[in-house]
Amino acid sequence: MENYLIFITVAIATIASPGPGVILTLSQAVRCGGRSAMPGIVGIAIGMLLLAMISSTSLVVLLAQSATILTLLKYVGAAYLIYLGIKMLRSTSTISFNEQLIAPRSISRRFLEGVAITMLNPKPLFFFMALFPQFVHGEADHAMQLMILAVTFSVIVIVIHSFYAMCAGRLKARLSEGKGQLWVTRAGGGCYLFFGAGLALSGQR
Repeated sequence: MENYLIFITVAIATIASPGPGVILTLSQAVRCGGRSAMPGIVGIAIGMLLLAMISSTSLVVLLAQSATILTLLKYVGAAYLIYLGIKMLRSTSTISFNEQLIAPRSISRRFLEGVAITMLNPKPLFFFMALFPQFVHGEADHAMQLMILAVTFSVIVIVIHSFYAMCAGRLKARLSEGKGQLWVTRAGGGCYLFFGAGLALSGQR
């Protein structure tokens, strides 16, 4: 599997950027404590894993057809990462953090809310379809490589969101400020742009 460390870096930048999952984690942690956010965090990670597996299943079928398709997907995916980077760097919008959002009381409801907020958002599905081919080696077992990438992404979700939950008081103040949000968004955009360009220019097989 090629450029695994680069994949981890891109995953960290993606997961750390403010979005529905981060807002849910912060909201639950602020209202009910860091530990109370864990069921929701696991739900978000499971939702990401399911979406990653759905995209991986489609990719396995495509990659089994031709090595040319793999090369094409890498170029298209790199272009998509560059597009996301430019879009995030030009962004001036901020995310509204709702302090009054109360986490569900039961563990099962918090878990299901994490799964739902992820599965009902189609963007990660397209993101995985664009990202994963960049890190798949053409001659190795595609299914195993994609599974490793999917599990890695989900584990990073748990690590980063757990950190957010533990530091919820400080992070809430920073992420609810427009400047803090823009800084994180543009940092993520820079990562997308840098790695998208690097992958596009690297040796394509």
